[in-house]
Amino acid sequence: ADGTAKWSIPLGFLSQTPPTVGPDGLIIAGGGPDTRLVGLRDAGDRAEVR
Repeated sequence: ADGTAKWSIPLGFLSQTPPTVGPDGLIIAGGGPDTRLVGLRDAGDRAEVR
């Protein structure tokens, strides 16, 4: 890994806390005011919203 972003995805809100990665690899976006619960799966060159 060289630090280059593999993918990004618009969340539709401004997350104010860092993401969490579960033991199964599910990425849970950070929260804040007016956010919603979003789970993402790394699919290599893109993210899959769960």
